[in-house]
Amino acid sequence: MGIKEERSSMSEKMTPRMLLTLAKESFENQEHEQAQGYLDQMLQEETHFADAHHLQGLLRLEKGEYQNALTSFRAAIAINPHYIEANLHLAITLSDIGEYDEANEIFQKVRTIREKQPAGLDDFLKNKIANLHAQIGDIYAESLYYSEASEEYKRALGLRPTYPDIRLKLANTLRDNNQFDLAVAEYTTIQEQHPSYLPALLNLGVLHYKQGDQGKAEAVWNQAKTLAPQDKRAEHYLRAMATGNPSPDITPPEEKDNSQTLDAVELLNE
Repeated sequence: MGIKEERSSMSEKMTPRMLLTLAKESFENQEHEQAQGYLDQMLQEETHFADAHHLQGLLRLEKGEYQNALTSFRAAIAINPHYIEANLHLAITLSDIGEYDEANEIFQKVRTIREKQPAGLDDFLKNKIANLHAQIGDIYAESLYYSEASEEYKRALGLRPTYPDIRLKLANTLRDNNQFDLAVAEYTTIQEQHPSYLPALLNLGVLHYKQGDQGKAEAVWNQAKTLAPQDKRAEHYLRAMATGNPSPDITPPEEKDNSQTLDAVELLNE
């Protein structure tokens, strides 16, 4: 098996953030087609990473797709308004297509952001350190050292408090450590920061169900169902709860390989 085939096989088992890292590495190595492949796979699972939309914008710029690039940069900024690189690329692209007034407004916004930023770690370094803390947290969590895992996730969030995937890991770890009230608080924070982040709603519903509050579980899963009607997980959870027998595997066939779904199903089956 060649290196590319081996990396492609490995990517099937990787988390969205790991796929994003591979996409960035491929882009830096001028392997744009491979970068797009990793990014497409990542965006099928997770759409709340500002870095992913920024990279999508850069790839679209390389193809001369200016309007699509603008859409991607704006999506990144919607998630993180203080994302300097995305704002700069948005302004530059606007200038390239002659939208000078809006471009100047964005440049002024970037200057304001920089003036307000305290001296210290730059964004790139913060991202790398936050991801390292999260990876260490994953190792602890997989080894059932939940308290240690929680501390690592908290350190990561101290650097990047709006990363929903890391906060979800913290919430799930708190839940697994029977710290239910703290877990609910973290799920709620994700909802406040990213109202359309489906994994938080699904897991919050599972936690309510495990605590015996079927009313809250139903409300949360109905919210998830309304938010993403094409996603069948919430519908299956509701159906299982209605039967009063959640022990069968209620995972939709098309979601069998989705680790977040399997995690929630396992909770219902406990």
